[in-house]
Amino acid sequence: MVCLDGDNMSATNEITKEMFEEYKRIQASGMYNMLSPQARDMSSMDKRQWFAIIKNYNELEVKYGNTN
Repeated sequence: MVCLDGDNMSATNEITKEMFEEYKRIQASGMYNMLSPQARDMSSMDKRQWFAIIKNYNELEVKYGNTN
């Protein structure tokens, strides 16, 4: 598990199901490279949260299941 910015809180505990679903909706649109700032700008998340999802995508997929 990856810690964020030295916090004791793990990424999978900080990222909510709603955040993960929001990320996946943007991803499913196919309009953006998910590493681009434009993709993140389409979300309500800050940069740290956005990249926590990218870094921990597989773990979050397991935690929240298939949200499609």
